[in-house]
Amino acid sequence: MNANPGAFVKVISNEDNEMRGLFYQDARMRKTFEAYPEFVCIDATYKVNDLRMPLHIMLVTNGNGQSEIVALWLVTDETEGMITQMVPLFQEYNPAWANVKTVMSDKDFVER
Repeated sequence: MNANPGAFVKVISNEDNEMRGLFYQDARMRKTFEAYPEFVCIDATYKVNDLRMPLHIMLVTNGNGQSEIVALWLVTDETEGMITQMVPLFQEYNPAWANVKTVMSDKDFVER
C-alpha cells in the first residue's frame, strides 16, 4: 500500500506492538474529498474479510449524487478509543476537513 504514490497508510498498535487498526487513503480518495467535503458518511462492513475485522468506509457524495470512497479503516474493535484514533488521522491528512458540514454514521456506531 505504501508503494501507491500519494497514499497514506497508518498502522495503530497497542503497547504489545499488536495491530489494532489500519488507516488507508490514496491520492484519488483525497482529491475526491477535497472536491466534495460537505457531507461525510461513515459505515462499516462486519466480518467479511479473512481477519473478521470491521472495515469502516468513509464516503462523500459527488456532484452527480453518487457515493465516492474517501478513506478506509480496518479495526480490531469499535471502542470509542479506537474510533477516536482513526478520525484524527483523517483530519490530519485532509485539510478540507474544515469544510465538513455534516457527518452521518450508524446510530450504534461505537456500541457494537
